[in-house]
Amino acid sequence: MSLRQPEPSSLVGLPLSEPLQYNLGKMEFLLEIGVEDLPAGAIPGFCENLTRSFQNLLEENRLSGEIEAWVTIRRLVVRAKGLPPKQPDKITEVLGPPASAAFLPNGALTQTGLGYCRAHKINPKELKIKEDGKKKVTYYLKKEKGKTAYRLLREMIPSFLASLSFELPMRWGEGEVAFVRPITSILALLEDKVLPVAFAGIKAKPFTFGHPTLGATVIKVKSPSDYFQVLRKNFVMLNGQERFQRAVEKVNKIKPTGASFSQKVLDQIVQTLEYPQVAKSKIDLKKIPYPKEIAALVIERLKCLPLYDPKGNLLPEFIIITDGQITAEIKKGFHWVLMGRLEDALFFWQEDTRIPVPEHHKKLAKVIFQAGVGTLSDYVRALEAFVDKVASGLKISAEEREELMIAARMAKIDATTSMVREFPEVTGIMAGSLLEKDGGYSRRVCETVKSHHLPRYSGDDLPHERPAQVLSFCDKMMHLCGLFLAGVEPSGSSDPYGLRRLAQGMLEVAWAGNLRLSLNELVSNGLKSWGKEDGGLKKKINDFLYQRLENIFENRGFRPDIVASALYAGNDILTAYPARISALVNFISSPAGTAKVTTFTRITNILVQAREKGIAFSSQEVQPQLFTEEAEKELFRAWNIRAARIENFLEAEQFEKALGELSELDLFINRFFDKVLVMAPDEGLRRNRLALLDKIASVLFLIGDLRRIQI
Repeated sequence: MSLRQPEPSSLVGLPLSEPLQYNLGKMEFLLEIGVEDLPAGAIPGFCENLTRSFQNLLEENRLSGEIEAWVTIRRLVVRAKGLPPKQPDKITEVLGPPASAAFLPNGALTQTGLGYCRAHKINPKELKIKEDGKKKVTYYLKKEKGKTAYRLLREMIPSFLASLSFELPMRWGEGEVAFVRPITSILALLEDKVLPVAFAGIKAKPFTFGHPTLGATVIKVKSPSDYFQVLRKNFVMLNGQERFQRAVEKVNKIKPTGASFSQKVLDQIVQTLEYPQVAKSKIDLKKIPYPKEIAALVIERLKCLPLYDPKGNLLPEFIIITDGQITAEIKKGFHWVLMGRLEDALFFWQEDTRIPVPEHHKKLAKVIFQAGVGTLSDYVRALEAFVDKVASGLKISAEEREELMIAARMAKIDATTSMVREFPEVTGIMAGSLLEKDGGYSRRVCETVKSHHLPRYSGDDLPHERPAQVLSFCDKMMHLCGLFLAGVEPSGSSDPYGLRRLAQGMLEVAWAGNLRLSLNELVSNGLKSWGKEDGGLKKKINDFLYQRLENIFENRGFRPDIVASALYAGNDILTAYPARISALVNFISSPAGTAKVTTFTRITNILVQAREKGIAFSSQEVQPQLFTEEAEKELFRAWNIRAARIENFLEAEQFEKALGELSELDLFINRFFDKVLVMAPDEGLRRNRLALLDKIASVLFLIGDLRRIQI
């Protein structure tokens, strides 16, 4: 792709320093990064990534604004509306030396105090005294004048672009910068002024580009609002949802009556277009003796849309989707290429089905999974062992367990087939189809193997049946552990083996299938199934998965402090994480919710302080006969009335109901703190009162680490 930038001579007159005049009201900023065509897999979720990263950067720099982002195959766009012209001034309290060292008894400054003032360039009158616990210290107020938005954005943009993470970043030129694809242009406008920023050797200029076949190559942009009008006139639809709706309407007009299509597949295709056009074409299904699921995936690979009858059978018609225009010649070209690909698939099918299933299984011993870890045969043995442990934990019936073990043993038999080497997207489908053709395997085993590879990408379908969910989850977990054993870890913006995608798919399957499993035990069993017990590696994997959990929930819009509270609670069951976050969000937003969190946190704080002082106590050692105050007796009675219900709610992961029961203790807890001296001089009373509070705190900790919530 050519570099869509004007000649350097056209840059004469662009501001290289900060403008003298600013808009005194709210401002609008626009950033467009032109790139060489993005891979389809990099586009889903990119808008959220851009929005979140830019919002965080604004907040770090004490700026605010309404952020929007868009991604097409050729450009990344961020708009910030309502930006203030400058940061607010910042006043920071800077601690100085002890008051006794800085001041004489008569209030005059000592040489130490005067030297401190000179070193910090402050007037001696600015040095003040305050109480800090039992000590008196000095301090002064340091005022930092807020920077202009223009200056801050100039500084922020390069670091913002460098901070973006991608699964497979590229390097080009001298290889100094890694980005999702080579950058071809940068447009950065604050109101009508170009920000003189540069990244990866590309300088910002007041130009954009239209659709590659329908629009202009170089277009002058006067302001952020002008930008959107310019793109629309040049056949670029920035909004992915708008592109999708246009494609849906066009497909519905030309598809046969009663025919259906996958909206997820259509959305995935449209993500890679800027101006979708559609046309209908035909295929001869009689010439496709192999499974129609494979034919459908071959059609999708060419960015075409398979059509299905009301029973879900593949129709002999499909939809061609292109970017910009469709002519008779383009339709003919698509049809010719597709027919060739379908004939290739027929050849591979015939070759692969000549080999018996047991031979496919034996061939796995000759394929390396990862150097230093083992072959695919080793992988399958580890997978079987792990599936057995997980099935036991989920209490799966003996019959289902036996079929699940067979599916695990045969799930990778297509890894050596020509079909999968040429069309990787049919992985799983091909293995299940080979088992079907063999005839010696049950329908459930075949379907489990076919579905275990799902989800293949963000937003893809998830397995529906319980056995497929379990196998999909176990396969991803074992793959993840195997890669860590091989020393493969994501770093910064690089994740070439797709560990983040593996982890996200695994977690989505666990939540969809209600797989109530301990994360810590899963990692331990995963490594043991590989024949490894490495504490350091276990911690690495755990840390990685917790990081992914944080990322997933924060991307869904949950507050980081609430996410941290739910993740670092005293319960690591996978299905509990989203349930706890939802319960905490609703609880905090309820009337008096924050006040009750403060009350609960008070319990935790006093217990932490007691433990720091070496005081031993346990919630199992409460002795009612030692209670002397009516307030502690009331709290104990109120707790006992609710304890069984709370335990049942926690067991069912109904955390909101558990919090509701705990909330009814609020009055008794506050009265307890008002009337009872917890840290009583008598050791027995003190330990007993701490033990009572520990009963409540230990249950609260199963819902969340409430100290992490910022009130």
